[in-house]
Amino acid sequence: MKEHAEKARRDWREVEVAPQYIVRVDRARVLKDFEGSQMYKHLTSLRKSTLKDQGDIRMEDSNLIGIPAEIVDRAMKLMEAGVTHLLGLYFAANSVQDLLDQMQVFSEEVMRELK
Repeated sequence: MKEHAEKARRDWREVEVAPQYIVRVDRARVLKDFEGSQMYKHLTSLRKSTLKDQGDIRMEDSNLIGIPAEIVDRAMKLMEAGVTHLLGLYFAANSVQDLLDQMQVFSEEVMRELK
């Protein structure tokens, strides 16, 4: 967030709302499941247009992808940078059940650590 704010010539300590993030919470196979999702394919397609200026930033590094502890750690770093809200969270899922599972794990294992 700090890097993005500095590029925009803004004081990163004054950021109150973070941009949208892709979420993929899993205990195993996180990266493989994320890379197999439609969301990953969509983001890959945007590298030719909307995301073309992001260079070599890996999608899993600029989103909330990982096991719950990794996601909590990233969220805490965003909070330290001044983020007060995660405004848009898009869960990378390829079925309704997968989406429900992702949301359940996120609420039980990530959100409870951020309160």
